[in-house]
Amino acid sequence: MESVAVEDKVFGIFFEYGAEAVFTMHRESRLIVSANRHLEELVGRSIHSIVNSPAGELFDCDERAGNWDDRIVARAGLHEDVRLRRLDGFPVFVSLTVAHIDEGNEPLVACIARDTTERRNLERDLIAKHTALYAAHAELGRTVEQLKDAQSSLEVRNRELAALGSQFAQAAQRAAIGEFSAGIAHSMNNPMAALSSALRQISRRLNHKATPELQEELSRFLQRSSGALGRMEIIVDAVRRAHKSGNLPSSAQAVNIADELRTALTLFEQRMESTSLVCVLEDIPEAWIPPDALHHVISNLIDNALRALDGQGTLRVHLHAEDSWIILDVEDNGPGLPQRVRENLFEPFVSGREDGTGLGLSMSFRLARQWRGDITHHDLHPGSRFRILMPAHDEHACACAGSDATTERAVE
Repeated sequence: MESVAVEDKVFGIFFEYGAEAVFTMHRESRLIVSANRHLEELVGRSIHSIVNSPAGELFDCDERAGNWDDRIVARAGLHEDVRLRRLDGFPVFVSLTVAHIDEGNEPLVACIARDTTERRNLERDLIAKHTALYAAHAELGRTVEQLKDAQSSLEVRNRELAALGSQFAQAAQRAAIGEFSAGIAHSMNNPMAALSSALRQISRRLNHKATPELQEELSRFLQRSSGALGRMEIIVDAVRRAHKSGNLPSSAQAVNIADELRTALTLFEQRMESTSLVCVLEDIPEAWIPPDALHHVISNLIDNALRALDGQGTLRVHLHAEDSWIILDVEDNGPGLPQRVRENLFEPFVSGREDGTGLGLSMSFRLARQWRGDITHHDLHPGSRFRILMPAHDEHACACAGSDATTERAVE
C-alpha cells in the first residue's frame, strides 16, 4: 500500500510539474478525466472546459474522421504526427504516448503529448529549401548549357572570322600577283616582238637559201615556235586586260581536249627524250571550256610532272569521261609531294620544289574553278596524280551560259 501511495505521489508530481501535456480519459465513455496546465497551453482551452468533455474535441477533424479514439484505445505506445485542435482552429502536431491503466472498475487511458509543430515546420522549411536548391541547380544546369552553346557559337564565329581573314590575305596576295603579272606582261612585249621578227627572218632565209631537206626538217620547228609565240601574245594580252578590268577574260567554247593535249605535249618533246610517255585517249565528247585557260592548266601540270621525274620514270596521261564530266589525269611515278605541301597545295606561294614560286598550281586551280571544274591531287605511292575535271559540251547549257554572260556584260 505504501508503494502504491508513493507511485501515485510521483505520478502526481509529473502530472502537475512535467514539461509535457498530460491528460487521461475513460476508455469506454471517451470522456476526459483529467488534464494538466501544459495541455491547457497547448490547445488554448481552460482545464475546466477540457475535463468531462468528449476526448474527440481535442483532436483535429481529420483525426476524428479517421476514428482516432479506436486506434489509440486499441494500441498503446507511441503515435507520431497526431493533430490536436486549438481553440483558434490552428492545428498542433504532437507525438502522443498512450498507456492503458486498469484500476478497479474504471479502465483509463493516460496520454502524454509532446509538441512537434516546430519540428514539422523546420522539416517543411528544409523541404522547401531543398526544392528551391534543386530548382536552382536545374536552372544552373540550363545556364551552363546556354553558356556552352554560346561558346560553341563563338568558336564558330571565330573560325568564320579566321577564314575571312585568310580570304582577305589571299585576296591581297592575288592583287599583288596581278600587279606583278601585269608588270611582267608589259616587260615581255619587246622580247616577244624581237622573237617574232627573228622568226620571220629565219622563215625568209629558209625559203631563199636553205635546201629542200633543211626546209622540211626545220619547218615544223618554225611552225611550232610561231604557234607558241602566238599563244604567248594571247596570254600577255589577257593578263594586261585582266589587270585593267579586274576580271579574268573567260570565253568558253567547245574544245577538243585530245587535240589540246597533243598540242601541249609537243611543247615538251625535248624534255621527254629520256622519259617514258603513256598516253591513253578515249573517245570523249568536246568540253565547254576556255581554250587558253585549259592550255595553261595542262601545260602547268605536265611541266610539274616532268620536273618531279627529273628525266627518269614514266609520265602517264589518261583522257576519259564520267557522266557529264570530262576527266584528264596527269600522273608521274616520281617521289611525290611532301606532307607539309599537301595541306595547302593550291594556295599561292606553296611549292614542293625549292626553286618553285608556288603560283602555277594556285593559278591553275583558280582557272579550273572559273570554268566550273576542279583540280584534285591524289598520292600514288610513289608519284602523284593530278585530275582535271571539265564540263562536257551541252548545247542547251552552253546557250544558257552564253545568255548569262551577255546579261553580265550588259549590266557592267
